[in-house]
Amino acid sequence: MALKKAMGGAPKRVRPRTPGDIDWHTIRADYEIGVKPLTEIAAEHGLTFQKITSRAKKQLWPSRADVTREIAAPAMPDDAEALAARLTKLIAREIADIERQDKTTRDGTEGERQARRLASLVRSIDKLHEIEKTARQAKKNDPASDKAKRRAEDERLRIELDQRLARTFAAIDQGKLREEADTQGSALPR
Repeated sequence: MALKKAMGGAPKRVRPRTPGDIDWHTIRADYEIGVKPLTEIAAEHGLTFQKITSRAKKQLWPSRADVTREIAAPAMPDDAEALAARLTKLIAREIADIERQDKTTRDGTEGERQARRLASLVRSIDKLHEIEKTARQAKKNDPASDKAKRRAEDERLRIELDQRLARTFAAIDQGKLREEADTQGSALPR
């Protein structure tokens, strides 16, 4: 019950439509974009989500999970913390609901169902942490960040060389070094 509330509940269907009145191009676009829940897409067009999934299978539309994964992959690191917080709150609400229920009103199958739902939510959080870890590792191994590190190292070396040259010229100005090349030292065999 709390899970349905957290998911926003099922949207109300608009109105039944005749088969010729259905805009399958818009439905397919929404389906492939993967942002809206399937039940919401179905409700907007006066259909059931089963009818949309049936048509998707018949016409070999790309898997919704694949499309969603492609779109969500770049955005996941930014949203991962918010998603983890939402999942944690959802688990806390589910546990609070279970604690409030009287044991006598809850039968064994309902208890098992709730336990499976909680286990599924916990697995989701674990999977999310794995995704975050992978994203951090990918960011660490990112060639762009390597390029930035190389630029910083190059800049540090340039500054160090500038300082050494400045010290050398200062020593020449103070008469501590000769301006001429050391021809005898450069001719020594190496």
